[in-house]
Amino acid sequence: MMKNALYVCALADPWLDVMKQLRDECLLEPKYVVNWRADRGEFHKSDLKGVFQQDVEEAWRGMGFPADIKPLSIDAAEYKSIAYYILIGIRMMDRLDPQGKSFSFRDREDFFIELIGRWLAIIQTYDIDIVIAPTVPHRVFDYALYVAVKMKEKKFITFHLIPLGSNTILIDDIDNLVLGKFEKTDQPLSNEMTERIASIRGSYEDGMPYYMKAHISKNQFFFLTKVKELAEKLTRIKNKAWNEIVYPNTYWVPKKGLPNYSRMGWFEYVKVSGLNLLRFYSNKSFYSNLVKQHQNRAYILVALHYQPEETSCPSAGFFGNQIQLLRFLDEMLPSDISILVKEHKAQFFKTTEGVASRDRNYYQKMANISQRVEFLHSSDDPFSLIDGAMAVATLTGTIGWESAIRGTPALIFGRTWYGSLPLVYRVESKAEFTLIWEEIISLDRNDLSKDFESAHLQIQSNFTNAIHYKAFWNNTDVDKESSVKNLVNSIKSYLVRNGS
Repeated sequence: MMKNALYVCALADPWLDVMKQLRDECLLEPKYVVNWRADRGEFHKSDLKGVFQQDVEEAWRGMGFPADIKPLSIDAAEYKSIAYYILIGIRMMDRLDPQGKSFSFRDREDFFIELIGRWLAIIQTYDIDIVIAPTVPHRVFDYALYVAVKMKEKKFITFHLIPLGSNTILIDDIDNLVLGKFEKTDQPLSNEMTERIASIRGSYEDGMPYYMKAHISKNQFFFLTKVKELAEKLTRIKNKAWNEIVYPNTYWVPKKGLPNYSRMGWFEYVKVSGLNLLRFYSNKSFYSNLVKQHQNRAYILVALHYQPEETSCPSAGFFGNQIQLLRFLDEMLPSDISILVKEHKAQFFKTTEGVASRDRNYYQKMANISQRVEFLHSSDDPFSLIDGAMAVATLTGTIGWESAIRGTPALIFGRTWYGSLPLVYRVESKAEFTLIWEEIISLDRNDLSKDFESAHLQIQSNFTNAIHYKAFWNNTDVDKESSVKNLVNSIKSYLVRNGS
């Protein structure tokens, strides 16, 4: 029996071929696709007929939906059932208002509920059975789609990114990651996994994640990056792509405006960009003034996440507000343990959007929680801090994986791919934390040899190796043909397991 599919944030290469194969082999008919503007022509030229296309860039602003489909309303009972998701969606909109002055709580709530209503109507009109996304929804519009899919009790499958080449894990619940059944075989760990683990056991210079190296390089050449962006705009002028240059390509909400009713012009865009830069320097200076020589006593290392980003919102849920994480730890930890807070390096890179999620008040609130909350330089060596800590607390970050490998317990406050490893503890309640802490303090720190290999083999057995998302675009570990094959096989296996 034919089922209807909606694809969101799909790149033409390789998703067009994936769609065609799933249609022919699994009777999964594509009905709606949210594609990147640059790929619009490729989807138009394909033999996928009768598929409604919407640009990602338009979807950011709540635009580009079918003109003849009105959003459905939701009632009080439905609101109560999704209130948690609405709060996460509202927080996610910090990215749309980096100065925090244009988009009120009321307008954010209205915008998000309208987005949910639009997707509910589209799921109903196109009779959508399953939504497929290359990455976990975190752009407001695709997160609203995820909420609508849950309300309609349909399937939403997506791929959780792994900091190991072009590997991901297929999941259908963005609050949890459940690994598939694993039967131990003679298959060894991949060379990439083995080398990565070995590098983490060495110095931070050797073990630094690839994405941090890319961030650092990009930040070092900030002005060159801006020159390249200008060159791209000039190319659009040369190609007479006027619709792409009359307004800046941004999802920022104009002052006294709404994303789906007004657009930010060039004058305001340049002004906000300048204000962001000033705020960047202000935040960095304020944080630096909080850093002091920490007391020489037992401590937990709290590794803050770069924000705004998927790894904290929605992947950490409530704790995506990291102030709440510190309050939780201050209440639950014994009073003789310091809480050392280290800001993420990328939060202070000019090439990122860090100012959208931090200001001086944010850091001041953290400092006011307790005298034992102390701040570290963002450039301090993470591995040295890990080795000296009683435990490392992070939402979902790679540092939790690094900690476990180096023999330090990791406290995780969200969905993560390495949660099945020894020394990794996911915390969701105070009662859980109490039991976890009792176990941590009873560990023999001189004998922390654990069977990491079998745990990593289980994780590896769930990998889908494919270049299918922009974050992988420069990778060379898998070719296009294999990417298509691996994606199709992964989705087909899921459909079989779930009787779809």
